[in-house]
Amino acid sequence: MIKQDLTGIILAGGKSERIGKDKRFLRLNGTYLIDYSIQTLSNITSAIIIASGKEQFAYKGFTCIQDITQIEGPIAGLIPALIYMHTPYAIVLPCDMPFVPKALFSFFISLIKEPINIIIPVISGRLQPLVGIYSKLLIEELYPFVKTGESSLSKFITSHSQMVRVVTQDELEQAGFRKDLFLNINTMDDFVCASKMN
Repeated sequence: MIKQDLTGIILAGGKSERIGKDKRFLRLNGTYLIDYSIQTLSNITSAIIIASGKEQFAYKGFTCIQDITQIEGPIAGLIPALIYMHTPYAIVLPCDMPFVPKALFSFFISLIKEPINIIIPVISGRLQPLVGIYSKLLIEELYPFVKTGESSLSKFITSHSQMVRVVTQDELEQAGFRKDLFLNINTMDDFVCASKMN
């Protein structure tokens, strides 16, 4: 898989209710959280789409796609972004996980030995569906799924999708990727913790 096969999708539509501020524009070590995601994806994808939530949003000339209004959660942003993109695969990353390195996605790609639709990690026994590689072909499965009233991306992965490659925590650690790289900044405590990380 080469750069021209990949679009970066930044999930940036969360309500930030627990932290009380727009997480996209929290400055961590002088850099906006959303810019960490842009920096991670810019050299490994041919384009970047920002899934920007229910409201209109513009940022630095990137394509910003609004969520499907009838659906809640990250899946509401993932679906229109997958529809809009022009590559067979997307690298998906939320705007509030600043320490996920681009090397992780290169590692994911190296694990693909046959056609797959999704590749995602498991950390502490839980799927991390907001960090991974997704095929554009998933649109054919995602639409029927959400029409049933479901909106959980994890549930979609475990019960509906075929050709999923789950990367275990052991695999990640053996490849040199620490658990704390997946820190998700949802609260001010998380933010304080992130500010102390290298």
